[in-house]
Amino acid sequence: MSVHLKQLWRLLGSHMHDRSHAMMRLLVHLPNQKRVTFKDGHKEEALQAARSRQTMLESWFQLNQSDPDAQTLLYTDISYNYVYDRNNWKRRKRGGNKIVARMYVVNAKDAERFYPRMMLLHVPGATSFKFLRTIDNIIYDTFKQAAFHHHLLNSDEKWDHCLHDASAYQMPKQLRQTFAFILCFCNPTNVIELWNKYSIDMSLDYLRNNIEAASWNLALHDINATLEQHGFS
Repeated sequence: MSVHLKQLWRLLGSHMHDRSHAMMRLLVHLPNQKRVTFKDGHKEEALQAARSRQTMLESWFQLNQSDPDAQTLLYTDISYNYVYDRNNWKRRKRGGNKIVARMYVVNAKDAERFYPRMMLLHVPGATSFKFLRTIDNIIYDTFKQAAFHHHLLNSDEKWDHCLHDASAYQMPKQLRQTFAFILCFCNPTNVIELWNKYSIDMSLDYLRNNIEAASWNLALHDINATLEQHGFS
């Protein structure tokens, strides 16, 4: 656009540029795994500052411990009613309708962060990481277990049926590949349970010449080789 056209554009009251909404990026991290940025030679100072400073997520936990109104909101909705200022969430006076809040995307391969992110999308008013792992007064060891008992994950029934049918006509090597493909592309909930149920079927060829434990190790080695071909382990 030429200089004269730009001047005419302004004279006619037309905006050269504008921003209708502000994007709010919400951080997701695990306990004691804050993101730390530092300059060369100042790592210790940056670490100390990070220890004393609450993250956006930790501040949300703290807000929910004392504010009944905040306890009704999801992490992704908090910025419509509260503003994040100086490492704390404070009640918003205006502008909530001009905010677009989004959590950072987490790859499903990063299971440790993927499942807490899933919980944050569905559990309002969380007061801690422990709160997210607690369902009906039971504290689960992992966020994935909590997500399952929160009915946020599909059951493994169809993968169980798949392996059951495959074990009837596939050779052990083929069955191991089928199991590996399920792990790679289908994200089953309870991998250990599926393995325990079909470990003998997947190890039959090795059981002819090895004890049970050695056969299982050989079968797992084959499964891992297939996983590694697709970027897993």
